[in-house]
Amino acid sequence: MDSSISEKRFKRGVISQRMCRICLENDFTKDNPFLTPCKCTGSLRNVHLECLRSWTDSKKLSYEEDGLKSLFWSDLACEICKSKLLLKMWVNNRLFELL
Repeated sequence: MDSSISEKRFKRGVISQRMCRICLENDFTKDNPFLTPCKCTGSLRNVHLECLRSWTDSKKLSYEEDGLKSLFWSDLACEICKSKLLLKMWVNNRLFELL
C-alpha cells in the first residue's frame, strides 16, 4: 500500500476522533458527555462534563466572616478563547448544569 495513502487515512482518523481537551480521553457516557462550553473550535472544543466541573471547582473562592461562609467563582471564562462559559447546556435533549 502506498505510504502516503495510509498516512492520510491515519491523519483523518486522528482528526475526526473527539477527545476531551482536559483529560485527553475519547470515551464518554450519557451522564458524562462531551460539551462545547465556549467558542473554541476543532480539537479544543470538546470537554467532558465532569472534567469541566473539576476545572470550575478549582476556580472556586471562599470568603468567611462572622461564621458565615460564602462560595463564589472567579471569572468563569475559557482560558483559550476568553469567552464566558455556558453554565447550562443541552446535549441529546438533556439539560446539563455546570455548577
